[in-house]
Amino acid sequence: MVVISPLLNILGRSIRTIRKFVLRDFYEIEKLQSSIKKNNHFVDNSVSKLKVEVNKVLNKLNPELEIITNNKLPTKDCWIIDYSDYYSNLKRANDNLGIGIAFMKEGHIKSYFFYNPIKDDSFFFEKGTGAFKNDFRIRVSNETNMKETIVSLFKKVNENDDKEALSFLKKIFFDHSVIQRELGSLNYALCDLASGKIDCAIFVNPTKKTEIVLNLILSESGGKLNISEFKESKIFICSNKLIEKTVKEMVETNIIKDERIHKIF
Repeated sequence: MVVISPLLNILGRSIRTIRKFVLRDFYEIEKLQSSIKKNNHFVDNSVSKLKVEVNKVLNKLNPELEIITNNKLPTKDCWIIDYSDYYSNLKRANDNLGIGIAFMKEGHIKSYFFYNPIKDDSFFFEKGTGAFKNDFRIRVSNETNMKETIVSLFKKVNENDDKEALSFLKKIFFDHSVIQRELGSLNYALCDLASGKIDCAIFVNPTKKTEIVLNLILSESGGKLNISEFKESKIFICSNKLIEKTVKEMVETNIIKDERIHKIF
């Protein structure tokens, strides 16, 4: 039995009302993939309508709370909405998309809800309660064998501050024959990590907003976080606790090697 707060329960049921028009738009965009015509205008309209409908739901739940959509870290009670990667994935009819909604109270993220309207998957994370997907509790995987481990690497859209670090990481995992996946959505990768579908999620230089949501997801699903420094970038390594040490050592050993090589030359 899923035990979540009334707030998250109502939020989950209310947000599902957007599914009908999102599905309609998604399938229309899917048909346009082979067309020479650009679908930007259609996608823009779909995303704009989505944002209006989500705001309506949140205002109805609590009209006194401000709705934050930018990357600035708020200091007061509010809703924080994350549409990261939604536009780029919808544009290509990639079903790894979703809406992230966090509830901040007294300077802390109390609840986080992620909804994929295409797959009709709802992920719930609540402080002190646990992690859930739809109607069952979820937990990170128990995988220990690195040859069976699946690592998801995330590259931010239209930004280059993580390009060098991710190229470096990809080579490490390729050389160690580790299976790699790119889902195209950091939020979705974190939810897949929390539900045991992947074993490790790695990304570079996230926003502060992402960091505080990440901490809730990991604490409630049993995941672990390690942060390594590569040149001027911070590498965030999220994993199950059984491969945590192995992955960390694998990455940091190669960082040390890289630093030694650059000192020589």
